[in-house]
Amino acid sequence: MESKRILVWLAGPITGDMMANTRAAVEVFHRLRDLGMYPFCPHLSCFSHYLKSRDYEDWMDYDLTWIEAMAAWPENSRFVPVLYVIAPSPGANREEAHAKEWGIPVVYTITGLLEWADRVTADY
Repeated sequence: MESKRILVWLAGPITGDMMANTRAAVEVFHRLRDLGMYPFCPHLSCFSHYLKSRDYEDWMDYDLTWIEAMAAWPENSRFVPVLYVIAPSPGANREEAHAKEWGIPVVYTITGLLEWADRVTADY
């Protein structure tokens, strides 16, 4: 049997100092990949902003739609979604509320993420 795959949405600030915020998120991304998880880093979309600018609400709609899609995985699937708030921001707060609304667990620290992952994979 294949092991569960932990899908981690990284919620944190992008606007403001876009490069510093993206760098911080990418560092978390690589740490989670090194731990065998499958993070989704919406911060990387900031690079597309240089090719075509989109307004804030369009990006939020995009992000919230992907969070809903993560929630749509069947319970018996090997994919298990979680949202990790790496830092608060207006967008991250909305993503957190949306994840909770759709039944996706939310964690706030790497330790909390690892403890949650151990619990959900223990019986698989």
